[in-house]
Amino acid sequence: MRAFGWLVIVVLVSVATSVATVFGMQHLRLLSPPAREAPLLPAKVGVPSLRGLSEADARENLKALGLVFLVGARKAEPGAAPGTVVVQSPAAGQAVDAHGVVSVELARESPKVPSVVNRTLAEATALLAQAGYKLEQGTGVADANVPKGNVASQRPPADAGQETDKPVTVQLSTGPAEVDVPKLVGLGVEKAKARAKELGFELKINWVAQGETPSLMVLSQNPIGGKKLKVGEIVTITVNH
Repeated sequence: MRAFGWLVIVVLVSVATSVATVFGMQHLRLLSPPAREAPLLPAKVGVPSLRGLSEADARENLKALGLVFLVGARKAEPGAAPGTVVVQSPAAGQAVDAHGVVSVELARESPKVPSVVNRTLAEATALLAQAGYKLEQGTGVADANVPKGNVASQRPPADAGQETDKPVTVQLSTGPAEVDVPKLVGLGVEKAKARAKELGFELKINWVAQGETPSLMVLSQNPIGGKKLKVGEIVTITVNH
């Protein structure tokens, strides 16, 4: 009988302990803050405009939106600073999935065209080939300052940025231009000098003494007025002393 009583007491203590434990756990659950749920990312994200931004700025803008930045090709773009975005895909304003990829093309500096003015045709061809360009010969042009057969002009000019898949066009000098010799007979010697200098001719004076003719007047010239000569050539005049 006494053993049975002890058994009853043990069972009652066990039940009381279990009930206390359950109530304690519920109390602790009520006091504990609710678990935070992970924020849901939007299903779609609008792509921002990246054109003109540096690589670092474009990368940060996409990172803030949870998008992946990918650099594709680099291309020469007139007017664009090297290292800035010139093309993007998808385009600005389009919606992409969260963590989607936006690829860009960055500007690079164009190759520089070397100077070939005053060079021979062979020298110009070699210089351009070294820089990756092909020479294209245009029509000749008169130029008194560049020896005949040398490059008088080039297009694009020296140091201009241009891709090597485009040619550089040169014009070879044909020497000084030919112009009409002015009529100098009957002019005073000073006016004759000024006229010859204006047209680029060198004037040679032969002095004579003729009493019945006004002094310092041009009596004759060679070649005669109207004949064509190259700029820089000599016109000889005879002047009464």
